Amino acid sequence: MKFKYFTIFVLVLTLLVSCGKNKKKEYDYNEYIRPASMYYSKQDTIDINNLVNEYLAHITNKEFEAAADMLYKFQSDSVAPLNEEARAKFLSLYKKLPIYAAKTKSFILNSDRNNQVCYLIQIAKGGDIEKEQGVMKLSLNPVVVDGKWYLTLLDSDAEGVEDVYKVR
Repeated sequence: MKFKYFTIFVLVLTLLVSCGKNKKKEYDYNEYIRPASMYYSKQDTIDINNLVNEYLAHITNKEFEAAADMLYKFQSDSVAPLNEEARAKFLSLYKKLPIYAAKTKSFILNSDRNNQVCYLIQIAKGGDIEKEQGVMKLSLNPVVVDGKWYLTLLDSDAEGVEDVYKVR
């Protein structure tokens, strides 16, 4: 009888010891988190914030022509103002929207031409922009050319833009 209890005790002790040696697998998070491909200065952040804030002020005040004037298209390592067709589509869309408020939601910088500033536009009179009720979510892609930042509309097909969350 003593042998039976001794054997059970040894088995339980062995299980406890062997389980205690099972260490958690350590992950190298650098495998999963890609660093930004350029250095961002405090001035870069200020410049982008100023552009986005000015753009959203124009949207909130229904100054759509002024907001459209701030938008560019990136191509061949340079920027150009929106062409007439893109500008007309932008103005047509925004003039139809009932806009009550606008604010920045998030800000992600990855490279000189692959960034995302997500913003909210409250389009429902009884909505709440803080609770994200009655809002539209849209995105801009700030790009830098020759040290100057420009706003472009986020377009997954635009030159240089890639899905940073896509597995390579």
